[in-house]
Amino acid sequence: MYNILFSGGITSIDGNVISVETDVTSGLPYFSMVGLLSSEVKESGERVKSAIRNSGYYVSPGRITVSLTPGDIRKEGTGFDLAIALGILMSAKVLVLKDEDMQRLNKTLILGELGLDGSVKGINGVLPIILKAKLRGFTCCIIPKSNAGETHMIDGMKIYLVNNLKEAVDAINGNIMPYDNNIEYNKNDGYRFDISNVYGNDYAKRALLIAVCGMHNILFMGPPGAGKSMLAKCVPSIMPEPDMAERIDIASIYSICGLLKDDISFVKRPFRMPHHSITLKAFTGGGSYPKPGELTLAHRGVLFLDELPEFKSEVLESLREPLEDRYINIVRNKGTYKFPADFLLVAAMNNCKCGYYPDRNLCKCSEVEVSKYLNRVRGPLMDRIDMCINIPRVNINEIEAKRGNNSSELKNIVDKVMNIQQIRFKDLDIRYNSQMNNEQVKEYCTMTSEASNILKLAYDKMHMSVRIYYKIIKVARTIADIDNSDVINEKHIAEAIGYRNMI
Repeated sequence: MYNILFSGGITSIDGNVISVETDVTSGLPYFSMVGLLSSEVKESGERVKSAIRNSGYYVSPGRITVSLTPGDIRKEGTGFDLAIALGILMSAKVLVLKDEDMQRLNKTLILGELGLDGSVKGINGVLPIILKAKLRGFTCCIIPKSNAGETHMIDGMKIYLVNNLKEAVDAINGNIMPYDNNIEYNKNDGYRFDISNVYGNDYAKRALLIAVCGMHNILFMGPPGAGKSMLAKCVPSIMPEPDMAERIDIASIYSICGLLKDDISFVKRPFRMPHHSITLKAFTGGGSYPKPGELTLAHRGVLFLDELPEFKSEVLESLREPLEDRYINIVRNKGTYKFPADFLLVAAMNNCKCGYYPDRNLCKCSEVEVSKYLNRVRGPLMDRIDMCINIPRVNINEIEAKRGNNSSELKNIVDKVMNIQQIRFKDLDIRYNSQMNNEQVKEYCTMTSEASNILKLAYDKMHMSVRIYYKIIKVARTIADIDNSDVINEKHIAEAIGYRNMI
């Protein structure tokens, strides 16, 4: 007897609804699965047969055929097990449903890995699969109980949580109640690092505030112990709370990678800090069928690269595309995979190999060695960084001085400026000042004649590229927003130019 149920899988970072067709006929015992299957899907046959038997169900020996469609999408993962088992039970007439239950199954998504004892185990990628099913008009889903936390962002669907195959049968028969997944979201407070704990460096703190307000990429340069890494680690504490769309983006990516915690009511902006020894594949994402890398794991959050020149040149070069386009393309023979990579880049580096240049009392590097070290970060990448800040060594007076603003106070400023940008760009597909193209800069960045003259003078004197020219204007726009000014004046533009200070 033929039967069809619906399950789901992941391709790249997108969820797919997969039809699970089963057919059980009389004949010599034989189990066949087709549909462009990965090795773990092919192995599901043995898991399913043992789970059915150990759950107390008996299927008469015969010919069992399972087809996962569409056939041109590769099926990966173990999440099809539960749908396959239920399909076999229905095709073998072990499980007989009422007409209304059958109609409900046509709009029901079934996910879960089966243990040999019939238990239903959690899988990766539940959230994006359910979201895709919802777009397709599905109204119910049956998922492992261990994945309950991933449903807290989903409304308009009945969620049934099951621990084993028998409970899944009860869910199909309507004998268990749907899960109440409506919860209140927790706010992201209690960060480990507060900016008030960073000694001195008021200039760098101001630069960091501007960078976060407009989502401008920033590079800190300076000697060891100046506070570069500490400042970077304070960024999450002053960033705005993610809205619902951003929460879903973040949670979906982490769900696919198996990094999502049990309770996603506490979804915060990611802060990724890969080591400088990271490979290109781990950084950008990769594999025969690519999975997300650090660039995508930082989506909607912060990517902190400490000791920037120590990263492999191919890793640094891979930053060009996401810094401009906010996504990364990975090309394989089987197709091109597009991963989101919209993050705030915060980088830190020393001024030379020993770290103490230009203090000649401590630095023993030659000018050639200094130049060689700095040139590890090539011009095209530096061109894509909005702000370059040199942080001096903290003096004793700054250590003993009164602490400045805390993260909560700076976050209030960030929220105010974000609201200004939200109103400004409400009819556009951008959110922040840093994302404006050249035409939008001309429209939204009105300058006084004095400010324009200062910028023209700096353009020639500093030998700027056109890209840097526009980046300075966008930074100045953010500074003007902090001052609640509609027009960029000479003070705003002069401060923005000052944030291109290399050494």
